[in-house]
Amino acid sequence: MSRQSILLALALAVFTVSIVALTPRHVATAQGASTAAAPAGQRGKPTPPPQYNATYTINDFDNLFNPLQLQSDDLNVNLTATGGTYGIYQTDSATNVTSRIDGDGCVGNNCDGSLYLDNSTSRSYRLTLNRLSGSGPTGTYLFHGHLHAVCFDPTGATTNTVDWFSITTSNPNCGMRVRVPLNNTNYVLLMNPRYDSPQPTGRAIVTCTQQLPGGSCVAWTIVPNPTQSSINPNPNVANLYSISKNGTYNFVGQYTLTYSMSVTYP
Repeated sequence: MSRQSILLALALAVFTVSIVALTPRHVATAQGASTAAAPAGQRGKPTPPPQYNATYTINDFDNLFNPLQLQSDDLNVNLTATGGTYGIYQTDSATNVTSRIDGDGCVGNNCDGSLYLDNSTSRSYRLTLNRLSGSGPTGTYLFHGHLHAVCFDPTGATTNTVDWFSITTSNPNCGMRVRVPLNNTNYVLLMNPRYDSPQPTGRAIVTCTQQLPGGSCVAWTIVPNPTQSSINPNPNVANLYSISKNGTYNFVGQYTLTYSMSVTYP
């Protein structure tokens, strides 16, 4: 065999050995990376629920120009006066306002409406407490609290909440929650089917006012449901509770509650 042939054969043998030696190392590295990404017996962190910033408009009067018990501060997002009888609220770090559709965290995509002014010193809502029974507070106040509206099955069931984006007409079986931080007591005014004890309350009605071509609703109005029925046993009435430090709700009395709001996304 010629010297050239011997050198060619030797080079081919070295190349083959190199491939055999490198291949197991590459596979082991890939397996190690996979194990590091998903260690056995461990679960990945849950995906945070979605939250959608929205614009809330709180009106001071109804369509017949009757004053409402829940009113705005009559300000724009930039704190200038609206020049009308309404206030506009958006999520804004400068004023510590959170205005969004999330409610119970959009768990299972059951999104509700929430406006948080608890940490704001410049934005508020005005509430007139008109007592019907009990011994709770009365009068008109400005509060840095939060508003929360949640919808249930329109047939009257309260097992699950209903995604606002899926409302195509109106849902008459919704709830309204108003936080009332007053005199060092944390009160909450509730118009909600889950809080019909010891006295029944009314309901809110959420109506879709704008739908996308795909069917998703992106604008709503929220007003008290005026029609008495099995779903709505006590129209325009809410229960006031004081909340203990341990989270217990203590019934204080019944109050009338009127309001008119609109919400748009985004």
